[in-house]
Amino acid sequence: GDAGLGFVVPAKPWRDYYNKDANIDYNDGWDSYWVSRTRSRDDGLYGLAGVSFTSDSKRARASVSTAKVSPFGRRVSHVEVFYWKQPGGGDFYIYVDGARSERVKTKAKSPGTAYATLDLPDGPHEIELRPRGNGPVTLFGVALDRDVPGVVMDHLGINGARAASQLEWDPRVFADHLARRDPDLVVLAYGTNAIGDDDDPIERYERRLDLVVTRIKSLLPRASCLLVGPSDRPVKVTEEGADGEALVSFLPRPRQQEVIDVQRRVAHRYGCGYWDWAHAMGGDLSMISWVHSEPRLGARDYIHLTRAGYERVGALFMDALMGPFAATEARLFELPAGGPTLRRAP
Repeated sequence: GDAGLGFVVPAKPWRDYYNKDANIDYNDGWDSYWVSRTRSRDDGLYGLAGVSFTSDSKRARASVSTAKVSPFGRRVSHVEVFYWKQPGGGDFYIYVDGARSERVKTKAKSPGTAYATLDLPDGPHEIELRPRGNGPVTLFGVALDRDVPGVVMDHLGINGARAASQLEWDPRVFADHLARRDPDLVVLAYGTNAIGDDDDPIERYERRLDLVVTRIKSLLPRASCLLVGPSDRPVKVTEEGADGEALVSFLPRPRQQEVIDVQRRVAHRYGCGYWDWAHAMGGDLSMISWVHSEPRLGARDYIHLTRAGYERVGALFMDALMGPFAATEARLFELPAGGPTLRRAP
């Protein structure tokens, strides 16, 4: 069942941020920060998605609305705005379907996480956030849920992140937001960037990954956990041929298997499942065939995938995740029409 869009970032933190189901609209009145080498914060003040937005301009706005094209996320009945309260904080308005619904004050004696909640008639809605302009307003995201049985998926990808990026969050904010969403399953999908970090000793990588999983398990001891490994990322070698033309060849990346082995160990250590993305693609050097397939599944940088490629990986992942579950579903035993047929042995 469809229980809502889940946690959504209401403005694009980076240029190619994309949400397939939610409709996001915003202007440039916000200063955005996320866990990265270029737009990070010294105070670690990131929300559940590793992102925060700040503005003190009354001209700033950010909105998110239910899906119009996708079959999922077309309705919402419960809204939660995740924001930061602080001394000197300003106010912001929440608009629902174009009409002002609520004014939220973020000024407080001491800083901390806070939430503004709205209950709406179940259906399609647009939620817009606008600072009043009387002080800084820091937002982390909006949760769009429904009070019906079903599945909610909070997809929280961060551009260029490593698993250890989670250790840069303010631990209090991270813990409070995670508890607020209270997931039944946590999926950690990292590794493609890490297999290119040749100057990072694999022992240090394992220690950091262990800390990441330890923190998740300590905060959500009853939740299931799953680690997803890196995609195949071959080493591209370019040499000059006898006639001066560039000769391109590919080699398996040695660190790729090292990272996969570490992830398997950590997953086993904490009772988490593990899905080997590279193996699902076909193993070492499989990216080459994905790049040259028809339709093209791999990007020409031999690192990323095309949209069709990611959709293919998504299908493979869902088959692996839900296949065992489907096998346990109870099925009614039905006799052929007319009942059983008895035959006399010759």
